[in-house]
Amino acid sequence: MTARLPDFLYEVISHVRRQGLLLGIDECVALRRALSAGFGLESDTDLVRVCVALWATTREEGDAIRSAFARTELPRWNLASPSVDSGHTSVNGSGIASHPAAIAATEPGIELQEVPALDVTIARRVPKGPGRHRLPAIPIAAQQDPSLIYHPHYPLSQREIAQIWRRLRRPRRDGPAVELDPTATLHEFARSGVATPPMIVATRRNTASVLVLVDRRGSMTPFHDYTDHVLYAITKHAQLDAVSTAYFRNVLGRSAQHDLIDQLPEPWIPALDAIARQITPLRNGRLYRDAELVTPLELNSISKASGVLIISDAGAARGCWSATRVVDTVAMLATLRGIGSAMAWLNPLKSQRWSRTTAEHIARQVPMFSLTREGMYAAVDVLRGRPAEPAR
Repeated sequence: MTARLPDFLYEVISHVRRQGLLLGIDECVALRRALSAGFGLESDTDLVRVCVALWATTREEGDAIRSAFARTELPRWNLASPSVDSGHTSVNGSGIASHPAAIAATEPGIELQEVPALDVTIARRVPKGPGRHRLPAIPIAAQQDPSLIYHPHYPLSQREIAQIWRRLRRPRRDGPAVELDPTATLHEFARSGVATPPMIVATRRNTASVLVLVDRRGSMTPFHDYTDHVLYAITKHAQLDAVSTAYFRNVLGRSAQHDLIDQLPEPWIPALDAIARQITPLRNGRLYRDAELVTPLELNSISKASGVLIISDAGAARGCWSATRVVDTVAMLATLRGIGSAMAWLNPLKSQRWSRTTAEHIARQVPMFSLTREGMYAAVDVLRGRPAEPAR
């Protein structure tokens, strides 16, 4: 027989999976083996520590696991004094396990130790009786982890974001020659007809680099935490060759060609397609090194990258339309095309919110996608060189 994990642990695993941490059979087997060996049985706190050690690879994932335990009604137990001749572990009401040897009876090669007896009772929080005109008191744990109260729940975890952006690859052999090239070695042997030394080449590495421009303040204020979450995952875990980050507000600068709007027969419909090619790049732009928009950054000091990613709502959050902002944005795009060969735009609002706003007209000039899983996949495809037609 294969022993089951306690029922409350399946509820914890379900909560963790909803937060984007993909736990599978291997993680459950690892936990079962740890419990069989006697780890995590001293208390519920000890069990949480074991699960974090087995499942989490970053501090954020550890916080997600602790948050899942905090939202689950756990049995509370204390170990009784160990009994040498008992030969079993008694459990009341939780179904944690029988004797550890029975848990791993089907796993040969695992040596187990005796585990002290468990006495498990369900501790339910019962509020004190309320007064006639008072609300019931809210029980507060004496030792509650404050980080669990404000643990964020984003649409995508850092692991999911990193897996998406690891698809952005430009492999190239670079560095010292340390890898054997069998094909070149055979060709050299066939050409010379005598034994030749093996041909050694450099290893392949990912040379993809991205310049990320993030819009701050104004209508982007509600999305600051999520954009920082996405930016951290791309910078730290995407395994790109280089990720440069710069910040701006709305646009990089004002274009000197606003008078081109007067040449449109109808400035509202269908947008600025008739004059888009006449708009020249910006001569000067306002960029910042930090998210607080304090330290300026010269536009000419930005090094070239294989792709440019822009994260901004493009005016869709306010639901308004501004022809001058479209002109300034087109001039900004013309400037950035000299920095990166490919360009993509991620909008934190869904495409349904772009209608009749500035974002709808900007999307006609650059591939724009929602800041979702599907949108990130599409943006990575564009930065990899796959053509994508802007919205028309």
